[in-house]
Amino acid sequence: MRWNPIVDEIRGNRWQLWIGLALSVACVGGCGGDDDTIVAPASEPTTAAGFTARGWDRFTAGNFAGAETDFASALDLDESYGPALAGRGWARLSDAATAADLQLALANFDGAIAAGENAAYVFAGLAATKLSLGGAAFADAVTDVQAALSASPEFVFDYRTSFDSSDLRLIGAFAEAAQGHFQAALDAADEVVASDIDPDHSESWNVGGITYDSFVGAVLAFLHFLAAEYAG
Repeated sequence: MRWNPIVDEIRGNRWQLWIGLALSVACVGGCGGDDDTIVAPASEPTTAAGFTARGWDRFTAGNFAGAETDFASALDLDESYGPALAGRGWARLSDAATAADLQLALANFDGAIAAGENAAYVFAGLAATKLSLGGAAFADAVTDVQAALSASPEFVFDYRTSFDSSDLRLIGAFAEAAQGHFQAALDAADEVVASDIDPDHSESWNVGGITYDSFVGAVLAFLHFLAAEYAG
């Protein structure tokens, strides 16, 4: 049986749940209440590092378009600047609405790695992008999750701290499930919260007070439970 609903959900808008970047933009532009303090405008960056730093500030505030503009400005100054390539990958991923957008994010992450930017957050972005692309990319998403966790077992994304190693394991679990690897999916999910689901004991196929009629059904229910509870 093909689990098309899983693939469809992963490739649809809900992919943002897995990277924890469904950010509110209500305060972009300032939420200062009645504070009338005048703040001098920051000077315009003049270096790739400066534009990249401001890009991450904008990213953290949920201004993904502004962040991408700054990362692009950094790359205009140094086209092989790894941190800016990785940043533009995350900005594009966070604003992605089409498969073409995801491919652009993927190209930036690949470019960052080629430029020597091999930190966990780059592989985490690759994993999230490939989960979103689906198809043949699911297997690579698992590989990238493993690379990110190998680089940083207790990973926390500096620019969205609610996205951490648990989210990476969930990305890996869903990528495994989408390939029909349900035991591997459960193994990854159990690293987040132990399920006690056993493929050989139907009495263990219980999630949230509901006993499922198959091991696969129980695993999928458990994954959706973890997504709702723990995705950053």
